[in-house]
Amino acid sequence: MAVQDSNLAELTRSEAELRINELRTELEKLNRAYYDQDQPLVEDLVYDRLRVELRQLEAAWPEFKDQDSPSERVGGTADSRFKKVRHRVPMLSLDDVFDLAEVESFVNSVLALDSEATFIVEEKIDGLSLALRYTEGKLELAHTRGDGRQFGEDVTANARELSQLPLELKAKPEYLELRGEVYFPLDRFVQLNEQREALGEDLFKNPRNAAAGTLRQLNPELVKARGLAIFIFNIQDSRGLSLENHAEALTYIAKAGFSASPNWLEAKSLAEVMAAIEAINQRRYQLNYAIDGAVVKVNSFALRAQLGTTAKAPRWAVAYKYPPEIKETRLLEIRTQVGRTGRITPMAIFEAVDLAGTTVQRATLNNRDFIEALDLRVGDSIRVTKSGEIIPTVLSVNLEKRPAGAEKFTWPEQCPVCAGEVAMQGADLFCLNPACPAKNARAMEYFASSGAMDIAGLGPATVEVLLKDYKLTSIADLYTLKDRREELIEDGLIGREKRVDNLLAAIEESKQQSFARLLTALGIPGIGQETASLLISKLPSLEKITAATVEELEAIPGLGPVLAGNVYEYFHQADKQELLAKLRDLGLKLEAEESPSIEAENLPLAGKTVVITGSFEAYNRRELKELLTRAGAKVSSQVSGKTDFLLLGENPGSKAERARELNVEALSLEKLESILEGSKAE
Repeated sequence: MAVQDSNLAELTRSEAELRINELRTELEKLNRAYYDQDQPLVEDLVYDRLRVELRQLEAAWPEFKDQDSPSERVGGTADSRFKKVRHRVPMLSLDDVFDLAEVESFVNSVLALDSEATFIVEEKIDGLSLALRYTEGKLELAHTRGDGRQFGEDVTANARELSQLPLELKAKPEYLELRGEVYFPLDRFVQLNEQREALGEDLFKNPRNAAAGTLRQLNPELVKARGLAIFIFNIQDSRGLSLENHAEALTYIAKAGFSASPNWLEAKSLAEVMAAIEAINQRRYQLNYAIDGAVVKVNSFALRAQLGTTAKAPRWAVAYKYPPEIKETRLLEIRTQVGRTGRITPMAIFEAVDLAGTTVQRATLNNRDFIEALDLRVGDSIRVTKSGEIIPTVLSVNLEKRPAGAEKFTWPEQCPVCAGEVAMQGADLFCLNPACPAKNARAMEYFASSGAMDIAGLGPATVEVLLKDYKLTSIADLYTLKDRREELIEDGLIGREKRVDNLLAAIEESKQQSFARLLTALGIPGIGQETASLLISKLPSLEKITAATVEELEAIPGLGPVLAGNVYEYFHQADKQELLAKLRDLGLKLEAEESPSIEAENLPLAGKTVVITGSFEAYNRRELKELLTRAGAKVSSQVSGKTDFLLLGENPGSKAERARELNVEALSLEKLESILEGSKAE
């Protein structure tokens, strides 16, 4: 029974006790999934409602209050895979509020105590909290929040791979303990989910849990490959520093070389606090990181000490969570699509709505259990949102508007593409036909994608023509198309002569792609760019991978038993061995090349940190990153005191303003090309 504010007082004492116990049990389960397993079971909106209800009930019936209640403590525990670290400073959570009236109450209570008090309003970064200890300017320890009060997890090795985290400070205070938020840049998150979708893997539900799951792997290389970054938002403790307020602390953090809490605002009145909250809300969809609210903090450290803390949260700060944007629309149809692995995924198609800055008209419905839980039917009025403000999600059905005669969705009894046999595996339906055109098409599209062999012009429409009209049966057949050039031009099915020649040239050029790219492109379940690189770092050739035992594969950091089994199975299938032999004969690279020895200091941008902003007509973002990396630069996602250059394109965002504030030199594309050309000439 869910309790609404209006009938809270109508509950009997026994009903209240029963509901409190129900909520505590449910929230404990959700906390374990969210904090410890990084696998949220419900949307944040649902979780927040349950927490608010529990707080209201415990306030109305204080005799049932318990210090072990989920309302009184941080949700997580320390993972036994990591060494436990005892907190020197408790890593408390913040009191979340969902009504601006509660923010007003907080601000007024502080001003009643000190009429001259000022506030700092910051973006509430949706990530994983991390504490960092520096001794004599060197990073000594990084640990997670864990239970918040006693123990966290030692993740120092992983933290060393975070983007923009200095391992040694220019200024060297005797001791410095900082707290920050590890986050997943949204462009990297979208790219990761695209790769996982192409590989037939479950998608990460939101950037926060993807960041937490990555940082809590026993694999620093994975942290580096995925590009996790950190914002520092607080000085927890220090020796050798003299700071009086939070504004001074944030300024010091930025000057020390960290990426400080971005876009913070100082407010000297209730009106300015409210204006800052709205200003953050207005720009939240333009950021390359997820935020779910605004944090209002007392600026003065002396006043903070006077206000103190509760067992769970400081009394000198409050977090206002923006209400999730939810739109109601009409479900037009449920389509099914067949992926590379044969998984048949249902897709909701609905009347277009604007959500989180983009127009949305479709959402994945995951699997059978998800559809049955919603009792979803074509014609229903549905409520949709963006999970993590990125992934379109169907939240619920408005049953009051259900049209008469609306029928339940029925799963296809045969593959919707090839009419082959299908079978349920758990809650998912799979096509069992190995020759299914949809599976072959998805596999070829993935092989040609930018994250794999990067064959320009080989998109879904061209793949469909090649499979249907030219009877290609495998990716190896792509490399024999040059022998059919005249036929392709004469038929005109994929375009005129120039279009055909461009495609054939792109296919031929892809032979120069690295072994890691090829390994990624093969579409082995679970083996994306990152894992392929890890695998090749230990086994740099086809022969070595094929000769490896499951145990040897499993011992490679980042693989584990499931991925090791997938790799072993793939390379020991007769048809895959035949395919790889063909690819070798066709001239593709099946072993890693040794990098030429280049002195790093001789590269034109050696040791420089560059941030990219805006759009560029001649390059996409990935190409620019590769260009800068080859020139010796470190490409970062956020502007900080350690940024050397801002590569400035058309329609730059807030990074340009931040760069001006920090006197970071702006670099045009023409200037960059001039630097690189000058280096080549030398």
